[in-house]
Amino acid sequence: MAAASAVQETVQESVQEFIAVRTPAEIDRAALAAEVDPGPEAGGAAAAYRWVLDPGVPAPVTGTVHGELADGELAAEERAAILAARDTARPAEERRRALGAAEALGWVLGFAPLDD
Repeated sequence: MAAASAVQETVQESVQEFIAVRTPAEIDRAALAAEVDPGPEAGGAAAAYRWVLDPGVPAPVTGTVHGELADGELAAEERAAILAARDTARPAEERRRALGAAEALGWVLGFAPLDD
């Protein structure tokens, strides 16, 4: 019985090392790569990655601040980013930044890439 308990604790610890389906190290590497690109999509992606790693800063699209993030908050921000990216009333650069955030958040969540 003790062995089963130890295995369960190990599984719980390893699950906590993930944000959605990515590790913080993977997200940090993606953020660093996005920060090198000066374009609006990369800027949106970098902002999304940094928000995921530090939810105490405003979310990239909605500006929402969380102490801790759950998959639901990530998905809500990803959905808001998709809607912003498709909103033709917004300036093109703002839509491209939102698209970058949506794609980054989708990647963190393990969703298939957007076909837009």
